[in-house]
Amino acid sequence: MRSRWSGERHTKRRNRIVIDTSVIVSALAFGGVPEKALQKALRETDIYVSQALLEEYRRVPLQLMEEKKINHEQMKALIAGMAALVGRATVIGPMKELSICRDPATE
Repeated sequence: MRSRWSGERHTKRRNRIVIDTSVIVSALAFGGVPEKALQKALRETDIYVSQALLEEYRRVPLQLMEEKKINHEQMKALIAGMAALVGRATVIGPMKELSICRDPATE
């Protein structure tokens, strides 16, 4: 059993998370620490996505390929990995709209 100071909380309810697109891209296309974090998240949490995030998940790999920031193999890994992630995620909609920009002129 881990000590309570290990940084992990043991609860009966699974944590609920949203995974940023850049974390998924880093994990699936490049590996390393983001890949380990994504694997842990898939094992231990409930993942949520919004419609807007799903659209971003679709758009970003195509952008990266067009900008030649990833190769064909990385693109295939991204598509397969994102499909697996989305297949396990719960799609939710916002309950209310927030506007928290420090500079309203940039909204």
